[in-house]
Amino acid sequence: MTVSQYDFDNAAGPFSPNQTDGGVTTNDFAIVGSGASFDGTYLNVPVGTSLDAGALGIALPTDTDPALTQTRESITLEYIGILPASETPLVSLYRYNQARFALFSHWDAGRMRMQLERDGTTVQLSVYTVGIRN
Repeated sequence: MTVSQYDFDNAAGPFSPNQTDGGVTTNDFAIVGSGASFDGTYLNVPVGTSLDAGALGIALPTDTDPALTQTRESITLEYIGILPASETPLVSLYRYNQARFALFSHWDAGRMRMQLERDGTTVQLSVYTVGIRN
């Protein structure tokens, strides 16, 4: 599996990806805004501050076997952290006017919203989350 994984292990950034099988992007994440802190385990990003990698330019590997050089069967968007108490984008992959995979916090505690878009058609799924801790 081709993976680019980020470790947010300080309060300054930028954060470079750790690559598996060549990775899918080389873009670094930067902290945009002020007040970020690191408690030794977690990067804490306050309201008004975010992480941004710009256009990721995802590049998936190709192969001479056409069955292996296709759109992936799955894409995983993962967020580990405290959910904001408002609808806030947590993770988003987006290509203007083509597709979007996005994960949002929800205004109703214990819920998340997922948005899927393809060629202008949008579907939103609202789900109860598992493993919520206060």
